[in-house]
Amino acid sequence: MLQSGIKIKAGRASTVLLKRPKDLYIEAEGDNGSATTIWFDSSKLPLWRRDANQVMSLDFEGATDAMLDHVIDKYDAQIPLADLFYSDVEKTLGEDVLSAEYVGLRTVDGVPCHQLSLESPGADWQIWIEADSTPVPRRFVIDFVGDDNKPQFMAQMDAWSIGGDIEDLQFRCRGSRDRQAGRVQAQALMLFPAQLTLSAACLAA
Repeated sequence: MLQSGIKIKAGRASTVLLKRPKDLYIEAEGDNGSATTIWFDSSKLPLWRRDANQVMSLDFEGATDAMLDHVIDKYDAQIPLADLFYSDVEKTLGEDVLSAEYVGLRTVDGVPCHQLSLESPGADWQIWIEADSTPVPRRFVIDFVGDDNKPQFMAQMDAWSIGGDIEDLQFRCRGSRDRQAGRVQAQALMLFPAQLTLSAACLAA
């Protein structure tokens, strides 16, 4: 939100590769020119800001679930779609739900989806789940009602690819040799990813 009180939308297109239980790759490009790549291979978590040619790296041994818990709890990372990356998605999504309502059958980009509306502490959210034999999320909207500025996050997930084999090399850091290196500091990180392989367009206000 601008000082004038006007809300603006910030867009980001992301690709995520997830190989449970221990591998994660995120590539994101923002409409403001930002470009970020993140790798996790159960031992290291490098974050490369490609637009600034800078790298932050965190050493962490463990599975993706534990890494997400660590980054969110210790560094106050805001990852709106992190729940979709956990091993038990159903459990994670339902942990803090205060109330839920089935809205009905709706269409997202021509795909019939079940729309659900849920309330949790500090946020109201909606999810559209494909109504066929592969019930993947197609849209996700979060309204942060606990924030005075009432920001909103929306992800449109349009290219799911489930199964198949992803090479381990995909989850190891690679990039420019002359990039500037740095360590992760205890500061808030704001990541807007979305996908097993999945492509998503995200908007945040």
